[in-house]
Amino acid sequence: MSHSVSHMTRGGQVWAHQIRMSLQVCKNAALIALALTLMVLAFLLMENLTLESLYLWGVSWWAGTKLTFSNILSHGQAEISFWSGGQWNTWDALHFIHHPYTQDAIHLAKSSFARLWSPETINVSLWVFLLSFFGVGGYFTWSGWSVRQKEHIRGLKLVSVKRLKRMMGFKKLKSDLHLDGVPLVRDRETSHMLIAGTTGSGKTNALHHLLPQIRHQKAVIVDLTGEITKRYFDPKRDVLLSPSHPESARWNPWLDTRNI
Repeated sequence: MSHSVSHMTRGGQVWAHQIRMSLQVCKNAALIALALTLMVLAFLLMENLTLESLYLWGVSWWAGTKLTFSNILSHGQAEISFWSGGQWNTWDALHFIHHPYTQDAIHLAKSSFARLWSPETINVSLWVFLLSFFGVGGYFTWSGWSVRQKEHIRGLKLVSVKRLKRMMGFKKLKSDLHLDGVPLVRDRETSHMLIAGTTGSGKTNALHHLLPQIRHQKAVIVDLTGEITKRYFDPKRDVLLSPSHPESARWNPWLDTRNI
């Protein structure tokens, strides 16, 4: 029961983390798309609106604010300073607001901002946002895929069995001998081979795959446990050298000694 709860908790944590990360990525993509949309709106706004008109509109708003406070404080008059013609100018605030040049700038600014609320501009903004959002999402997807791709600099490389067979076949290195479908290197079958692993990892089974393939060849096999002898020994074709085994061949190693 405790293991089931542990697995459920771990799975729930992974799921919650994935949801949280997905929401964060969507939030970042939406913010980037919003920034790009605002840039497009600013470009559309400045097509007809000049910086001077925008500046005069802001100064007129400040002049109107000063007039409002002057009326509240019963001053009745207010002055406004603004930059024009390469110098600072000081005018009466009311005169500045009603000046034809200022009125033209105010009208141009208001009409330009009113254009942002037109159905055409809203439609363009919506398309820009959606294309930007999915474009950023596609870029994030491509970036995540490229990060997972490992760059091989030097040394050995771990590949799948299918690709290994294809590579060895292309270079004509496939031997007739194989270990569970993985071919050995041609003309290197008698070289040293290390099969390492913990208990139960399949070292003996690897030998069981290999030994039947070399029954038609001469080989010297050292069997420390007796398991290979019990399974593969054939008195008609094999020679067994083991003093403790009843079927061992008679052999006096001293008769083969030439020099001592």
